[in-house]
Amino acid sequence: MWQKPLIHRHKTLARLALYLGAALLPLLVWRLIHVLAVPIYVPGAGWYRPVEEFEAMEPVRLFQEYLRIDTSPDGSEIAGAEYLAQQLAAAGIEAHVERLGDHHANLWAIVEGEDPKALVLHNHIDVDPIEHPERWEHPPFGAEIVPPWIYGRGAFDMKSVAIAQLMAVLELKRSGIALRRSLIFLATGDEERGSRMGTRWLLRQHPELTARFGAVLTEGGVVEALDPATVKYWGTEIGQKRFIDVTACHPRRDRLEALREDVLAADKASFKRYLTPELKAYFREYGPTRDLPELRRLLRRPERLLEGPELTELPYYLQLTLRNDVAPRRVSEDAGGGYSLPILLALVPGIGLDEALPELLPAWMTHGVDLAFDEPPPPPPPR
Repeated sequence: MWQKPLIHRHKTLARLALYLGAALLPLLVWRLIHVLAVPIYVPGAGWYRPVEEFEAMEPVRLFQEYLRIDTSPDGSEIAGAEYLAQQLAAAGIEAHVERLGDHHANLWAIVEGEDPKALVLHNHIDVDPIEHPERWEHPPFGAEIVPPWIYGRGAFDMKSVAIAQLMAVLELKRSGIALRRSLIFLATGDEERGSRMGTRWLLRQHPELTARFGAVLTEGGVVEALDPATVKYWGTEIGQKRFIDVTACHPRRDRLEALREDVLAADKASFKRYLTPELKAYFREYGPTRDLPELRRLLRRPERLLEGPELTELPYYLQLTLRNDVAPRRVSEDAGGGYSLPILLALVPGIGLDEALPELLPAWMTHGVDLAFDEPPPPPPPR
C-alpha cells in the first residue's frame, strides 16, 4: 500500500533536485570562471596614477612618440631610425643612419671611452605587422595610456627597451662622466623577418664597427615589477635558443602540405630533453620567486624534469626551454615554379643542428623534399 506514495515522493524529490541543480549550475560555473580567471600578474596600486603624471615623464613621452611611428612592414624603419637620431643629436651625440632601400634602416651612435672595445646597447626598430587592426581595442600606433598599461604595436617587442637604452645614453652624456669603456647605441631593422638587412647586414658589411663590440645587451629577460619601486623578479637573459630558417621545396603542393601536417602532428612531448648549466641557473633564480608552491617544488630539482611526466606540469613556456622545437609556416607557390614551405627550427643553446635535425625533421618525413638552410650554421659553443 506504500509503494505508490513512495514512488511519487521519489519522483518529486528528483524533480526538485533537477530544478535546483539547473538553478545552481550557472552560479557554480560563474564562480569557477571567476576563480580560474585570476590574472597571472596583478599590478600594484603604485601603477595607477593620472595619465598626465605619466606623460610628464621624459621616458614616457619619448616612448609614446616612438610608438606612434609605424615601423611595421607597412610603415618605415627609416622614420624610426631618424627619430632616434634626432633625440641623440639633441644631446650632442652624432648618429649614423644607414638607409637600405625605401624601408629598411640601421642606426648606430658611439660615445667614446678610454677602451675602444664597446658595451653595445642593441635594439631593433621594426615591429610585427598589424594583421587584424579591427581587433585592437586601442589604435596600434596610438600609444594610448590606460594606467597601468600603454598600448601600441611594438611596446613590448621592443620599443620600450629601445627607449630605456636611449635614456641611459642620454643620461650618461648629460652627466659628463668620462667613460672607461666606449658605448655604442645600436638600432637595427628587419629583426622580425630574419635580420638580413639588420644585424646580419652589419656583420657582413661593417666589420670595422662590429670589431668594436665587447659585450652586447639586447632584448631578452623579463622584469616583473609590482609597482614602480618594487621589483619581484629581475630577469637577465644569459642564453637563447638558436633559430634556423629552413625552406622545404618540391614541385607538388600536396607533398609539402603533407610534410606540414606531419610536422604539426609530431609528438613534441617525446622530444629529447636537455638541462644545460644556463637552464639550471635560470630555474635556481626563477623558482623561488613563483607564487605557486607546486611550481617552486618542480623548479627546485629540475633534474627530475628530464624523465617522467612531471615536465607536463610546468607552464608551456617553461617546457619549451628544455627541448628543441619546430614550427612550419604556410606553403606558397614560387614565382619560378614549384612550391616552398618555410620551417623554423629552435634549438636549445649548445645543441648542434646535426644532433637536432633527425628529431625535428626525420628522413622519413622529408623524403624526396629539398631542404635549404638560411646559411651554414656556426658550430655550437662548447658545453
